[in-house]
Amino acid sequence: MEDPIAWGQKLRISNHPAMNDLDLFEAEIGKTYGDKDREMNAVMRRYQEFYQGHHDTEEGIWAYANRLWALWWEAGWDEQHFQKMLYEMAWMGMRPSLRSRIAPLVEGQFGRIDELFDRAVAAE
Repeated sequence: MEDPIAWGQKLRISNHPAMNDLDLFEAEIGKTYGDKDREMNAVMRRYQEFYQGHHDTEEGIWAYANRLWALWWEAGWDEQHFQKMLYEMAWMGMRPSLRSRIAPLVEGQFGRIDELFDRAVAAE
């Protein structure tokens, strides 16, 4: 999915006719973001990219957390509704060395995903 800010800047820089015509703008935005399979495609990418360090082998825990939250938002996953699944995804995607350092501290799960990330940062 193209970043909306980058998409808008391309329209502005190219002086696209849609910048002066609301109907044309609606048609352009529909072509870019109206894909019926967009959410499913985002979900499939989430499952492929959820490991810490997927793009950057030195990715820190907060960068990983922010990337996960952005991926979940794009896929349309509500943290309240999918809490268990998202927690498990965050846990399993973390570097094994981090998991091994925080696992002895917890029986089961932490109360919130934020707490999981806080503990991982402390272990990092």
